[in-house]
Amino acid sequence: MDRTSFEKALKDGIRFFRMIGNYSDIARGEIVEFYHDDYTDCPYFYYPNREWRDTLVQNDEGDRRYIFLSELEPLTLEEQEKILNQKTDMRCQANSTNTNSHYCIDGIQPIQYCQRCLTPEQFQGACIKDVIKYLSRFGKKDEKIREAEKALDYALWLYMSVAGKDVDPTKHNHEAIFKALEID
Repeated sequence: MDRTSFEKALKDGIRFFRMIGNYSDIARGEIVEFYHDDYTDCPYFYYPNREWRDTLVQNDEGDRRYIFLSELEPLTLEEQEKILNQKTDMRCQANSTNTNSHYCIDGIQPIQYCQRCLTPEQFQGACIKDVIKYLSRFGKKDEKIREAEKALDYALWLYMSVAGKDVDPTKHNHEAIFKALEID
């Protein structure tokens, strides 16, 4: 696949690709998931697949690597949908933030689903939109403290996306920030 085909696949919503080349640590036919575009012919991908990755202890980015586009082919939207619909090890955990279990889609939070399915730029735009939404209605719909907490959550998720990190709203939220800063 060349750079133009890759950009078209991303624009069409494709996030998963099949290895057609050989790497010492990724088998031919293995599915990799797009992680970050550095605008070269060798973007960053999760590997070898989400199910295996979810069982790993995340450290030192051992589950991500740069892969040459010439070693990949895009999955079809139908193939990708099957992968996205598979059950994962992630569990929705209810807490007092806007991440209650009733927001779950197939075991993950909507914000996680969006981060998987959107390009980083689209995801960051969605986060910016929600920060603006909560600040523009500040004190008009919910209590001011609640609106500020929601805006802070989306600002944190925006920061994490820009920094190339995965969002887990059950761990990454205003409550975690307040706890770390010892704010009651």
